[in-house]
Amino acid sequence: MNADKIFSLQDGEQYLTFSVRKMPPAQLERWLLRANALLMQDAAMPEDGYLSACRTLAKGGPLALLRNGYSAEAQALGDELLACCSRRLDNMDVHCTPDTVDGFIQEVTTLFTLKSEALKRNLDFLPDGDTPPQGA
Repeated sequence: MNADKIFSLQDGEQYLTFSVRKMPPAQLERWLLRANALLMQDAAMPEDGYLSACRTLAKGGPLALLRNGYSAEAQALGDELLACCSRRLDNMDVHCTPDTVDGFIQEVTTLFTLKSEALKRNLDFLPDGDTPPQGA
C-alpha cells in the first residue's frame, strides 16, 4: 500500500501536521545508488551488498549521509527526502522544499524529523531481520 504517512509533531511553540509520500521506484533506486556511493566512498561494499548498505543508511538516518563530511551531494540527497514531505494545512498541502520550510518550521530538529520520516517511509521495503526480501 502506497498511502501517504500522516503524522504531527511539536515544532517550537506550534503543532504541525505533515504527510510523507514514497518516491517513485526508479527515483528511489537512483537515490539509493547515490546515497550508498556516498556512504561507501572510502569503504568496501559490505559482503552482503546493496541491502546491507541500505540497512546502514536506515539505521543512521539522514545524518549518515554526512559520514564522510559535508558535500553538495549529501545536501541534494537530503533535499530530495524533504521533497517527499508536505505540510497539511486545513484543506491543502504545502510542498516542503528548503526554501518553503523556513516560512513555517521553527526548529532544526523538526527538519531532521521530516527527513528521517521520509527515509523510513522510502526504506520500508527493508526486512526487519537479516533475511533479504524475495527476489533481492
